[in-house]
Amino acid sequence: MHQEMHPETSDRDNEYLNGLRLFIPLIQNHLAHGHTPEECRQLLPTAPKEQFDRLLAEIAALGENPFKNLCQESLWLEPMGGVVGCVDEVNGPGAEECPAFVPTRHELSVLAKYWIKESLDADFFFFDRKHSSSRLSRISTFAHRRLCRIERILGSEAFKAADTEVKDCFDSLPF
Repeated sequence: MHQEMHPETSDRDNEYLNGLRLFIPLIQNHLAHGHTPEECRQLLPTAPKEQFDRLLAEIAALGENPFKNLCQESLWLEPMGGVVGCVDEVNGPGAEECPAFVPTRHELSVLAKYWIKESLDADFFFFDRKHSSSRLSRISTFAHRRLCRIERILGSEAFKAADTEVKDCFDSLPF
C-alpha cells in the first residue's frame, strides 16, 4: 500500500487517509461484486470525497483484485488492514467460487452439516469464553449466510434433517 505523504494536505488529512486504507479490502470486495465506486463511497459516508478518490486511485494501482472470485457471502467479512480477520474459507482463496463444479443435493446436505457445525462451534466458544474473536465472528456470519442460501436450495425439510443430525451428535457428547 502507498504510505506516502501528500504535500498538499495536512498531517491530519494524511492520518485520516491512512485510517481509510484499513477499508481497502472492503472496497475491493464490493467493487469485485459489481458495486460502483459511488456505492462504495456510501459505505464510508464520512470520508471526504477527495480522500476517498485518492483511496480509489490507490486501489486501482494495486492491480488485480484479490477478492474478484469470492462468493457473495464474503461481503463485509474482509480482513481489516489486510491482517486482522484473515480467514481462508471466508475471505481468502478458500472462499472462491468454483463455477466449473456444481454440487449435487447430497453434497449440499454435507455442506449444510459442515456449516451448521462451524456455527455451533463458534456460538459455543462465544458462550463459554464470554468473548469473540475476529476469526470466529467472521466464520459465524459466513456460516449463517451460506446456510440461508443452502436452505433456499434444499428446502426446509431437507435442511431441518441436516440440522437435527448435527445437533443430535452434540447431544450425545458426555458433558
